[in-house]
Amino acid sequence: PLLEKASKKVDKIEQLLEEKIDDQKSIIDLQQRLLKQKEVGLKSVETVVQSAVQNELKSVQTAVKTEIKSYSSALTGSLSAPISEKRIISAVKTAAEKEDRKRNVIIYGVEESETEVLPERVSGILLEIGEKPVVRDSCRVGIKKSSTIRPIKFTLSSSDVVSQVLRKAKLLRLKDGFKSVYVCPDRTIEERRATRSSYRN
Repeated sequence: PLLEKASKKVDKIEQLLEEKIDDQKSIIDLQQRLLKQKEVGLKSVETVVQSAVQNELKSVQTAVKTEIKSYSSALTGSLSAPISEKRIISAVKTAAEKEDRKRNVIIYGVEESETEVLPERVSGILLEIGEKPVVRDSCRVGIKKSSTIRPIKFTLSSSDVVSQVLRKAKLLRLKDGFKSVYVCPDRTIEERRATRSSYRN
């Protein structure tokens, strides 16, 4: 009887082990199915996203091409006559001169002297307002006449330095011997006319 009971228990244990193994196989099978489903789902999502992105890119490209075509048509219409080489050279020259003028300063009212050294004279005037910039290319402007005092034109290192000097130029009016000295930017003829007109008005 004991052997029979033991044999039955062994059989029971083996049966339970087989059932457990079968359960584990089922679980593994289910996990594999789930993984496959996830892969299929991810591929589906990836396909949808790629399709949406491609459609958006096509839409943007079409819009850009349309805008470029529209701009090109408008530009072609506005430039019915080709720009001449002279006009291009003139425009470049004007732009270069304007840029150079930004670094120039004009001083009016400084008495002329046969022995004057302009860089030193200009530096001395600027020192009166507390400025010590590097002065370049200083010269008298215009034809020399006994009845008139020619202005002095000089160049500074940058437009920022010019702005600093012009901001402090009014301080010269407070200095003895400089009340008739006037410092201003290097303006074109048109700009000078406009400035005089604004003063009159």
